[in-house]
Amino acid sequence: MAAITSLLLIRHAPAEDAAEFTRKTPDDGLRPLSSKGREKFMAAAVGLRLILPELALLVSSPLLRATQTAEVLASVYDVPVHTTPLLVPDFVPEVLLDFVNSQARGGVIALVGHEPDLGRFAGWMLTGTPAGWIRMKKGTACLLDRSHGADPGCAVLQWSLPMKLLRRLAG
Repeated sequence: MAAITSLLLIRHAPAEDAAEFTRKTPDDGLRPLSSKGREKFMAAAVGLRLILPELALLVSSPLLRATQTAEVLASVYDVPVHTTPLLVPDFVPEVLLDFVNSQARGGVIALVGHEPDLGRFAGWMLTGTPAGWIRMKKGTACLLDRSHGADPGCAVLQWSLPMKLLRRLAG
């Protein structure tokens, strides 16, 4: 099979307030999307599908706010969600890249996770250095073209679109 040609990095949609949630439950991994965040991201996912019609694979962090974001995408794209601890906060970029490279699929692999890790990973893929110069607001999608190589520093930024612009695409 062909190698993955693109990576779609998506920061989870807006979640419930962290401070308020942790007063009730100490496990931040259980913090869900807010109802407004879910609603806004549904429209963003529809807009995203207009510019990126297919996903070969959809992978999410196991933290609830990320899996719920991935489930919204899955409903729009009609693909299953796979979770991996490789996308939890403070993930090891080299290990995540090994996982991505092990996927014998053509097309786009979507990774749903958290900041600042996704921005650092994108910077590393683009420059080959652990740069954190890409900042992804909640619900942002960033497409990296890997047709020039799978190693860090070989990716090319196609676009980075915040949730607000993705919603506008949906109409």
